[in-house]
Amino acid sequence: MIGTPQHIYATLSVDETVTALVSDRIYPQRRAEGATIPCVVYSVVSVQPARQFAGPWQSEWERVQVDCYAPTYAAAATLASTVDTVLETAPATTYGSLQVGAMRRIGGHEEDIDHVDGSDRAVHVVHTDYLSTVRKV
Repeated sequence: MIGTPQHIYATLSVDETVTALVSDRIYPQRRAEGATIPCVVYSVVSVQPARQFAGPWQSEWERVQVDCYAPTYAAAATLASTVDTVLETAPATTYGSLQVGAMRRIGGHEEDIDHVDGSDRAVHVVHTDYLSTVRKV
């Protein structure tokens, strides 16, 4: 899917503060099998056309979830805070015929996941939801 997912990857993968924490471990949809942590996973939760009074579709709201995985809660929270700052301050960007507007955090939660990688250690994850506007240009 082009739009917000492309924007998330393009924004996070070039930010030095993010790559210092996760290297190139930024994945769409789910964590790559056998991937080490810390890492970031992003996915589109829903897409809704923006209401307009006349004419063809011009824009939509995309709700995405960004999950930050790490071996400790402190590391997951630090990664989530870093990702949040980078995404919320990124400018609107055009990809082909689509412009992705500013991303805005709309919620989130935290959890511990036991045995996610087949080992006996817990993995901590911070989930954050964002909303962005995508429009045709």
